[in-house]
Amino acid sequence: MARPETETVEGRQANFDAYQLIKPISKKYGCRKAILLKMMGVSRQAYWKWLKRSASDREAFNHMLEEKIKVLDSENRHTFGSRQLAFNLNLDPEVTEHIGRRRVTRLMRKLGIECCVRRKRHNRMKQSEQHIKDNVLNQEFDQAKQPDQVWLSDFTQLAYGSHGEYSVKLSGVLDVYSGYLVAHHISATETKEAAIETFEKAFKVAGNPSPLVHTDRGSAYVSGDFNDFMFQHNVRRSMSRPGTPYDNSMMERYWN
Repeated sequence: MARPETETVEGRQANFDAYQLIKPISKKYGCRKAILLKMMGVSRQAYWKWLKRSASDREAFNHMLEEKIKVLDSENRHTFGSRQLAFNLNLDPEVTEHIGRRRVTRLMRKLGIECCVRRKRHNRMKQSEQHIKDNVLNQEFDQAKQPDQVWLSDFTQLAYGSHGEYSVKLSGVLDVYSGYLVAHHISATETKEAAIETFEKAFKVAGNPSPLVHTDRGSAYVSGDFNDFMFQHNVRRSMSRPGTPYDNSMMERYWN
């Protein structure tokens, strides 16, 4: 049967996809390339011609994007998704055309890159609420005009072990103005004692300020002992509304 003079775009793309699979499959399973080419219905002449070709401008541009994506992913500890990667790529002066999220997603899949963020835990037993405060901060994080004026606090779970079979709780106090942790503490569970010890460290480091302290409504933060401790340091309190993690979004972002 005579070879058609023209190919459809879909046909060329299918051939390119097959070409890219030949080498890794042959290397992984020890198969002869000639057999793989025959199974895929691709001629040996076309494959070797493609293999020795010079990279097109688009391929070279995609290769540059892949390298930049790998650098951004590494620098940000695998926390950037396709939206954030696309945003940063479009700010790069070397990127001369607009990069969309779908293109970034395709390149991420090719590189085996995934966005890893902290999974929310929903299996905690509801404790009796004792001291509930209003949401004074109200997501207005820019009201911090100087260090130690607004503090955020939260607990997060850290898994360890060869299969992540063990876990501890990490609590921290974050200064909104600087974006750095004032103090942190590791404990076996989320308790009022752990929360108090974390803040004791924070007050010692910062020199006993009287900030606005915003937390969620976790059992440690609504306990009487913790609130008595806050009162002794002349602290104003603020709490997230139920089911509204965005009220403490800056702290959640730091954990991620």
